[in-house]
Amino acid sequence: MLGSLPASSYDTPWFIEAFTGETYTAGYVKKRTDALATGLQQRLDLSVLVRKEEFSVRPFTLGPVIAIVSPNDIDFASCVWASHRIGCTVAPCSASSTVDELIHQFRLSRTTAIFAHPSTLDRVLEAAHSLGIPHSKVVVLARGTLKDLGPGVSLYTIDDLIGIGNEAMARGIQIVPPRPIPSGRSVALLCFSSGTTGSPKAVIVPHSAVIANILQVTASAIPGANSPPGDKALGVLPSSHLFGLLTLLLVCPYLGIASVLFSSMPPFERFLDIIESLRVNHLFLAPPLVNAFLKHPAAAGRHFDYFKTCIVAAARWMLIESGPSFLLSQGFGMTETVLCTSLLEGAEPCSGSIGRFLPGIEYKVVDSNNNPVSGGSRGELLIRGPQLCCGYLDNEAANASTFDSDGFVRTGDEVEIRPNGDIFVVDRLKNIIKHKGFQVSPAELEGHLLLHHFVEDVGVVGKPDDRAGETPVAFVVLTKAGNEAAERNAASVKEQIMWHVRASKSQYKWLGDVYFIASIPKLPSGKILMRELK
Repeated sequence: MLGSLPASSYDTPWFIEAFTGETYTAGYVKKRTDALATGLQQRLDLSVLVRKEEFSVRPFTLGPVIAIVSPNDIDFASCVWASHRIGCTVAPCSASSTVDELIHQFRLSRTTAIFAHPSTLDRVLEAAHSLGIPHSKVVVLARGTLKDLGPGVSLYTIDDLIGIGNEAMARGIQIVPPRPIPSGRSVALLCFSSGTTGSPKAVIVPHSAVIANILQVTASAIPGANSPPGDKALGVLPSSHLFGLLTLLLVCPYLGIASVLFSSMPPFERFLDIIESLRVNHLFLAPPLVNAFLKHPAAAGRHFDYFKTCIVAAARWMLIESGPSFLLSQGFGMTETVLCTSLLEGAEPCSGSIGRFLPGIEYKVVDSNNNPVSGGSRGELLIRGPQLCCGYLDNEAANASTFDSDGFVRTGDEVEIRPNGDIFVVDRLKNIIKHKGFQVSPAELEGHLLLHHFVEDVGVVGKPDDRAGETPVAFVVLTKAGNEAAERNAASVKEQIMWHVRASKSQYKWLGDVYFIASIPKLPSGKILMRELK
């Protein structure tokens, strides 16, 4: 994107810091990115062998991996693009990740260097130390100089590397381009997805898939595609998640829309004040925030007449019934399909539909025996296209269960597709819990809960929550010691089990409640009957 940026676009605002109003134009982003890429090559030894893999879902070539552990930051995009300029692969990690989760993600992705926001620095340094990643490979997303971090700790900031890069370029030193890689194989991102079982997996996202999805989305009748200069998008979706990264850092700049980036969520009244003062036009929202716009007292009496579009992952028709004055759209996709595969367009779509497939998407609908269903019948949706990922890194078992022999990805959603192309999701076959836009894997929490000495067996499901979408709750079969303790003080046992999760998992994975039961309903195969627990 930066390589083909015309000089006439240099003054176009691309990123705005929500709390300060600091604005980066396209030209300024390009300047910082060029200098940062040069600084990375000058100071960080990233000469790790490029890894080639022929035996995944799709062949790929992985560069040295740079992780980014940060909330939304005005320099996030420059970190991504500078890494790509020197042939590296980027692994965005949630800013709320615990030390244990970061260790898992760094180890899985074979991270060699890290960009860390100051708010995540302590956890990043602890995780890096446990894996032998030296301080010299940790770069802080801080402008200016760092406060004293203690004896023996000396870190580069992003401004340090940009300064080094500018000095090098002034001496005529240029970026050493990466070795040419066959088209479609170069990996842009390793994105972490829970899948359906176990700990988060690293989804291999090639550059070609990212480019394809941007073109697919912008070629459709996406709201905002013809936005005039000065339009702004709400940047609350985390850039560590593929939805936020693609929409806020790639699609919006591609369309000339400035992303207003929130590094944290302020009190809702202040949040609305910022939106109003900056005249944010385009919204990308998770359902809980949609609910807040409709029901929060701070929103009462406000007239959002400057809103133009709103794209949500669900709850669209709840908004339409409330009579908004702006155009609503709904997208459908998943990390494995490199996000958006269908989009609900126009002012008169069919109620309940998630839209129609974007250009270039192939699909099939199959029954439980993997046989194609007849037109209009219900079945699991499988998707293929140029935007598809290359599979999971170092996880052939997950690849085999998620991708079929023809390279289609199993979405885990039961759908019905009408003759006119409208898609309706009937049920989610996956067990993944959706909490405030985050994916929570029941299997991950179950495995962790089983480590507690009071837990004999456990099943975790999502409980409907008006504000969060779903909240994980645990059904627990107590051990003998657990039963004895519960007889004395059941509330204390429940609190200890809930604290066991809080102590080592991100907040969005915390349990909303714990229920004690005699046994977990299961099939003969051992699979938990989630629907019976619900």
